[in-house]
Amino acid sequence: MVAPKRHAVEAFAGDLRRLVSSASANGGDVARIVKRTAGRAPSRSTIYQALGGKHFPEPGTLTAIVDACRIAALENKAGGDGGRFDRQLWLNRRHRIAIGVDTEDSSDAGTSSGSTDSKGYSWEVFHDGMSVWVGTGALGKPDSHLIKLHIHRDTFFSYEELALAIYSEQFFEVPGEYELARLRAILDGKPEPKPVSVLRVVVRDAKGVTLRALQAEFTYKPVTDEQLVAFAKDQQRENDLERRALDRKVQRYAQFIGDDDADGLP
Repeated sequence: MVAPKRHAVEAFAGDLRRLVSSASANGGDVARIVKRTAGRAPSRSTIYQALGGKHFPEPGTLTAIVDACRIAALENKAGGDGGRFDRQLWLNRRHRIAIGVDTEDSSDAGTSSGSTDSKGYSWEVFHDGMSVWVGTGALGKPDSHLIKLHIHRDTFFSYEELALAIYSEQFFEVPGEYELARLRAILDGKPEPKPVSVLRVVVRDAKGVTLRALQAEFTYKPVTDEQLVAFAKDQQRENDLERRALDRKVQRYAQFIGDDDADGLP
């Protein structure tokens, strides 16, 4: 039996953690939902070990985590019908890692498994139907284009990994950036920015054939007075910290100039 590759297990756990985050949940939430909904539920420690990359999850543990994330997303109004909650997609990827094959094969990817060129890909991110980010790369090689999306990895070994990483990062970042921009606009007395309602991530092969497509729809609640007050306080703290840091720089510069003047005295 082939042991799963360590880097693939850790990457798998990292993407599971991002799935949990995208559902506006944490490990404890997942464990509670699993216990509540699953028949023979895995233990809390088993779930934490899977999310932490300590142990490669069994299929039952994996599906329990993915299903719990979907339920958490629905309960938290974070969108529970996206492709990222497709348990079969996760099980397929787990199977490939379990047998030591952590790259897409020809039947799954729609490309041959011969040369490195056959593993080339392109990816594209759409906000409300408008293309906002694009990049190209190849499986198993660093993709420098991913830096602009603030993704912590630049090398992927399957199209599923790549698509899920881009999707998870955007799923969290897009509404988060909008909420901050909206709060700033309200405090400054300016019109609220236009929100992104639909996110779509597409991964294609070197010939332009779509291999993976994930989509999410966002809804935004009205801003409350409590949110505005909390945000204003946070902004004030940041401004105070910046002002104190600037004051210290000015004082050090003044001291430096004073020392130079003293050195020039007869």
